[in-house]
Amino acid sequence: MISRRDSLKWMMAASASGLLADAAFAQVPANLGATGASLAQVSPWPVVKLPPITGLGYGTDPDTMNPTAPWPLTLTSAHRRLINALGDWLLPADDVSRGAGECDIAAFFDEWISAPYPDQQKDRPQLLSLLLWLDAQSRLTGGTDFVSLLRADQQHLIEAVLAYGNVPKAAGDAFGWFRVMTIFGYYSMPDNLAAAGMAPENPIIGDYPGPSDEAMAHLNALLTSLQLEPYA
Repeated sequence: MISRRDSLKWMMAASASGLLADAAFAQVPANLGATGASLAQVSPWPVVKLPPITGLGYGTDPDTMNPTAPWPLTLTSAHRRLINALGDWLLPADDVSRGAGECDIAAFFDEWISAPYPDQQKDRPQLLSLLLWLDAQSRLTGGTDFVSLLRADQQHLIEAVLAYGNVPKAAGDAFGWFRVMTIFGYYSMPDNLAAAGMAPENPIIGDYPGPSDEAMAHLNALLTSLQLEPYA
């Protein structure tokens, strides 16, 4: 289990990248993951109404080395198990890195949607609606929640969502956002940056030489596996 101190640092690192603020990064083209997968029955998209989170933030000058946790986390243990299961499908373990679920990517999402800031609060109903819909759809087609489905049934459901098969468009949009957030959250962890050939704790003297060939190969293999364009 990741500590609150580490999960806060994780969220701050992702926020500081600036990339998550650009909504364009959260839009996934409808043809990505187009495997022809579809669902025999489709659960309706849930409408989630949530009370606003009004807790204190971490201020205008947070201590990123020793952050405090001024707001409570809001995801349930069932939410976190589902997020970690999805994380391991999207970013599975390989010979150099742990899978996103093994890294407890759910801790990142819990900090993100529990924080009392407009961008995070905008994402909160989208995430919770997605989790509710995935479990409802899993029960409709497999008789149990997503985490308890057979792996083949989990894969079929994910492929149908990625393909925008006959699922609600909101499900495809939310899953595209979730996938991008998983990638950014995962590579905001220092251990995973190091595995990708980047070491932010080691200063570079002189001009930046760029990532190593090994790091680029690892990145492009990941992007290809996610059906995203390789980085030139």
